[in-house]
Amino acid sequence: MTAYKFNLDYEKTRANVWRSHFAINVKDRAKEKQKAIQLVYDMYKIQVSDDVAEAILIGKYRSDMKNREEVKDLF
Repeated sequence: MTAYKFNLDYEKTRANVWRSHFAINVKDRAKEKQKAIQLVYDMYKIQVSDDVAEAILIGKYRSDMKNREEVKDLF
């Protein structure tokens, strides 16, 4: 809603899409959250809550996709 309010570009991404990007493919929600927390710790060496871990991974996913698009445009 904030992006829309300020006329910012945004893109919706389903949770299963960004989770798949990071190989978070477990069916148990608690295990998904733990895996996200561990992945953020492994990548950035910071301890965060499950909500913060998921927010970081969503941002990282979008960044990865943007970088992939920019590289693809070079060829």
